[in-house]
Amino acid sequence: MTKFYLVRQAESMAEDGLPEELWPLSPAGQSRARRIVSVLGTLGIEHIYASSDRGAIETVQPLAQIYRLKILVLNELREHKIAKGGAEDLTALRAKTWEDFDFVPENHESSRQAQRRLVRVIQSLMLHHQEEVVAISLHSNAIALFLNAIDPSFTWERWAKDGIPDLLGLSREEYRLAWIPVETKLPSLSIVGKKGS
Repeated sequence: MTKFYLVRQAESMAEDGLPEELWPLSPAGQSRARRIVSVLGTLGIEHIYASSDRGAIETVQPLAQIYRLKILVLNELREHKIAKGGAEDLTALRAKTWEDFDFVPENHESSRQAQRRLVRVIQSLMLHHQEEVVAISLHSNAIALFLNAIDPSFTWERWAKDGIPDLLGLSREEYRLAWIPVETKLPSLSIVGKKGS
């Protein structure tokens, strides 16, 4: 059976002189990356993909090291950036990009463009890895846009209220994709139910 798991990038830490995509994980982020190995390790992961951002790669490095798996980096999984790091009104700008999916922040892509990019690459990976178990490490907004594409009830308001779980499982029902959060606070896998059902 084909199983895909989306892993939310752990917390990164700003470093002077480095662009945001090169920020390393913070100590809390490193701790979370180690903690989710106990869950991911029970899932039989065969392949790992990550966004080209350093934090996304570092989030799945402990898993890759323990299970001797390579991390394949895909730029197409990158975050949907809407502003240079440190924007004071980032939340309001993020809300605007969700209210108008065709709004293009300066020198960036629209939510619609980012969403299409993410759907295209994840669906392509699902076709390539049929009957395999795959983990993909990417960012909160990227995951949110992908979830909105497969589940329109996942809106900006829902994201702001509920956040993005650390780990999501994707399941295919005929031609429809559904998603379920995977509990990461326990050492073993625990499905806590479908969102939006």
